Amino acid sequence: MQTETSSVTRHYFDWAGTAIPDTALADETVPSGNPSSRHREGRAAKEALENARARCAAVLGVEPSTLYFTSGGTESNCIPLYSNLLRPAGRITASLTEHPSVSENLQTLQRLGKPIAGIPVDTSGRVSPGLLAQTLKKHGDTRFAAIMAVNNETGAINDIKALREILDNCGVPVHFHCDMAQAAGKIPVNLALCDSAAISAHK
Repeated sequence: MQTETSSVTRHYFDWAGTAIPDTALADETVPSGNPSSRHREGRAAKEALENARARCAAVLGVEPSTLYFTSGGTESNCIPLYSNLLRPAGRITASLTEHPSVSENLQTLQRLGKPIAGIPVDTSGRVSPGLLAQTLKKHGDTRFAAIMAVNNETGAINDIKALREILDNCGVPVHFHCDMAQAAGKIPVNLALCDSAAISAHK
């Protein structure tokens, strides 16, 4: 996209930060009403919401009942992260290069008494299966792992399938959460490889 301002032409290159809404997409938001209400506007909003859920689920290869709409990527990361407060025991392990919506909330969880461990990355900025295995061996009480699919700053792409295999073979059940905000729509994603994932529509 480019815009003209006086004699200067500006080009928009921050699509990874946020995408400019498509007019066709904006038209999809026309039905307004509380989808939980029984009046005509509410029923129309409910139908639009469930149609959107079914379409998104079909694209992502998941059941519609497993797809939840939130206010954005940060909330989608926070919900599974803070679910750890309901677990009486277990460490949260996360890569050292997670998005602030994960890393800053991990600091809050740590202040609330939850043990946290960091997974280092290699020289390419990726979490290698070996580094994950070493971290799990060192912190055998890990019950939750947060590793992003694509880094929002470096573009480093993690091998989610290989990391899932490490988690499956560590000897204890570990919930695998994956921030896929920078992956969905850009590279193939397989949500079956993780227990929860965050995807942002505006990326």
